[in-house]
Amino acid sequence: MSRRLRLRSAEDNQYTRSGVFDFLDNVLDRFERYDPTPGLQLRIPSLVLTPGLFARVRLVVAPPSPTLLVPDSAVMPDQSQHMVMTVSADGTVAPKRVEVGEIRDGLRVIRSGLTPSDRVIVDGLLHAAPGTKVATQNGTIRYDGGRD
Repeated sequence: MSRRLRLRSAEDNQYTRSGVFDFLDNVLDRFERYDPTPGLQLRIPSLVLTPGLFARVRLVVAPPSPTLLVPDSAVMPDQSQHMVMTVSADGTVAPKRVEVGEIRDGLRVIRSGLTPSDRVIVDGLLHAAPGTKVATQNGTIRYDGGRD
């Protein structure tokens, strides 16, 4: 596991501060002088965090890797599995079973079952019955990773 971390205070909108994971302990030593945060050694100005304030910390456990994200509204539960509706090259609707992960800013992580070239139906799902022909419009799914 990497020892790097990112921090966002209650006033911040993004993870703008960085630091190093030093040790893990849930007890605050009030007499500790170098760091007022329990279990973390941070490279930030002194007194940015004081006892009683809240912050979000993101530990960097692996280097970033490409991840497929689709709007959560495009993922449909099917008994104990999930599926998305895709459009084939000839315009035919086809369901695909997918393995889902967590939600990030309204987008669902797709762990398996889709490729980057698959065209996923994200709007008008009520009209997209398997086997029917549809007219498609290209779109873009945007993700702001700093807001997590």
